[in-house]
Amino acid sequence: MQLPAWQQARHQRIAIARMLLKNAPILVLDEATSLIDPGTARHLEGSMAALLADRTVVAIAHRLHTAHDADRIAVVIDGRIVEIGSHDELIALDKATGKVIWDRHMGNYSWSSPTLFTAADGTQYGVVTDSEGVIHLFDPNTGLDISTLNIGKNIEATPAIFNDMLVVASYDRHIYGIRIS
Repeated sequence: MQLPAWQQARHQRIAIARMLLKNAPILVLDEATSLIDPGTARHLEGSMAALLADRTVVAIAHRLHTAHDADRIAVVIDGRIVEIGSHDELIALDKATGKVIWDRHMGNYSWSSPTLFTAADGTQYGVVTDSEGVIHLFDPNTGLDISTLNIGKNIEATPAIFNDMLVVASYDRHIYGIRIS
């Protein structure tokens, strides 16, 4: 029997509290806040930062915001480390020079990773969503918004592209199909 989501999240918070009380010098956290709602998770991660300051923490995460504050991030693809750096070092870098091409501040938390796609006419676009339910269609060359759409619900998952359809899931258990034109 599977526990309800709220009970799973409660168990996860209790496990985190036990981990902190143990006071181990090295911690491995594998999706430590994945069952907790994003707002609570971000608050908890902020609170834990001070308690973990003098410890070595290896955090395995898929949510972008979880890795944002890490000293070093290792990007793993197909079991191989392909890049290592801070969050700022890894975003929008020119691979030839290592310099930041552009940097964008989001007004709200972004739980998703950007999704890039190529339109039928060959134009490339990026899509990223945020915690306030805003979907940002942006130019991947500049990072600037081309258009936004607010569905008013927290979007946690990375959006998917299927043909000319953007598919996003919200925290309130809805999946939206949005035609790209």
